[in-house]
Amino acid sequence: MKFLADKTVGRLGRRLRMMGIDCAWTGMADLSETVKICVVQDRILLTRDSRIRELGTLIAWLLLKHEKADELVEDFLAVFPIDPFLSAFTRCIECNAVLEPICPEDLPPDVPLYVRLTQKSFSRCPGCKRVYWDATHTGRMKNRLLRMRHHV
Repeated sequence: MKFLADKTVGRLGRRLRMMGIDCAWTGMADLSETVKICVVQDRILLTRDSRIRELGTLIAWLLLKHEKADELVEDFLAVFPIDPFLSAFTRCIECNAVLEPICPEDLPPDVPLYVRLTQKSFSRCPGCKRVYWDATHTGRMKNRLLRMRHHV
């Protein structure tokens, strides 16, 4: 399944990408343009915009009710009971591309020396070129995923 988070649930999109779920994002205000993207890319729209009801079954959509990111995740997982760890940390949180492993010797020069010396495993986004590694923030993200798992 592929999803599209609209401007009303952007933080949900980041959380889903953290779980490895294919979730693109659009900041467009025009609902009809957002729907076109869903049709072309065969995506399920995730939104808080109640005008989506007017579209009927033109596309698959999920109308979410909460505002806070954690509550949006709970809403999502109530409908799509996906294990948050199943594909965690396999997508770029920024642009949604599937991450690729990268050898330490191929790291870009902006990766700090301390990170190069202390980390063994690296991934890079083929789209935006962002580099990922297992660091202290990853531990916080894993704790967040554990809390999400309790809602599945």
